[in-house]
Amino acid sequence: MAAGQMSAAPWPVRRRVGSGTCRPARTRASICRTRTSIRRRWSGPGADMAPLRFRLMRYTEEIEIALPRDEVVRLFTDLASLPKWQKGLQSVELLSGEAFEVGARTRLVFLTGKRRMEMIETITHNALPAALHAVYDTKGVHNVCENYLTEVGPDRTRWVTPNVFELSGPMRLIGLLFGRSFPKETREQMRRFKEFAEHGTDVRG
Repeated sequence: MAAGQMSAAPWPVRRRVGSGTCRPARTRASICRTRTSIRRRWSGPGADMAPLRFRLMRYTEEIEIALPRDEVVRLFTDLASLPKWQKGLQSVELLSGEAFEVGARTRLVFLTGKRRMEMIETITHNALPAALHAVYDTKGVHNVCENYLTEVGPDRTRWVTPNVFELSGPMRLIGLLFGRSFPKETREQMRRFKEFAEHGTDVRG
């Protein structure tokens, strides 16, 4: 990834936090690539019907943080700090491997109102300080999340995160009705990290 070369980046589109409405990027080529990826994850009878069992969403968000990249990486990978910027996060439990190393699995438990959600994070790629990718799984949701960190100045870092969501079961209807809430929540989480990193703001109050 070449710093400052936006057109050469590996993500298909970008949406800047605070730039207004963000719609999922659903070009014909990107949908075909995602459906092919899903087919490969299926085996046995019915594999060719896999795309029909999912609702697919793709979008990309980005934000700039007024800190050097090394400091952003340090804060981003500090497990103890996660509840300070991930709203509703109640507990973080490393299940296997070393934190943020490829293959590491972590259980994240969130509480939103009275609703408890358990999510498993699996690290799929670690090229820090430039990139860190993971997948997140919970009931009816498989989220492929990529994170790219680029130095854009001596004390500025651009964070770009392309996301793909595969929704199954009842979550397909949630995605159909409330699809725009997914990129909105990603934007909010990025903004919370920025506030935490730059000012020490803790979402827990």
